Amino acid sequence: IKVELEALSKARAAANESSIEGEIKLPDEQITVENKLQEVEPEMFSKPPISIDDFSKLDLRVANVLACEAVEKSDKLLKFTLSLGGETRTVLSGIAKHYAPADLVGKQVILLANLAPRKIRGIVSEGMILSAEDAGDQALRLLSVAGAVTAGSSIS
Repeated sequence: IKVELEALSKARAAANESSIEGEIKLPDEQITVENKLQEVEPEMFSKPPISIDDFSKLDLRVANVLACEAVEKSDKLLKFTLSLGGETRTVLSGIAKHYAPADLVGKQVILLANLAPRKIRGIVSEGMILSAEDAGDQALRLLSVAGAVTAGSSIS
């Protein structure tokens, strides 16, 4: 199924780029994208597919963790002070059960920078730090970049 999904994804991208609807010619077979998607088990997608236009609306940036502390009266929340180069932001993240605040200072994280600010426990959070939940042990892992990158760098 993974190979079929990859082929289907490439075919759908090609169809979107060339405004072709309906059938798409793949090597040695012809399929209808919509019919093929219906054959895929629904649990393969945790959320509905988005277009490249939807993805391009996300402002993903590299941020340096300047400070991190536990939020009072919360066993889940950590309060981050992040540098985006010329800008500093406060962001709350529900990862306290997975990370000690002192271990995060100096790290680089991936920030969804254009998420609307939201007040949580009296603190305005100005973005969202991205993490992945491990399917095996349910632990959260912060997303980062492979090497040092200038704070505020855009991710595309």
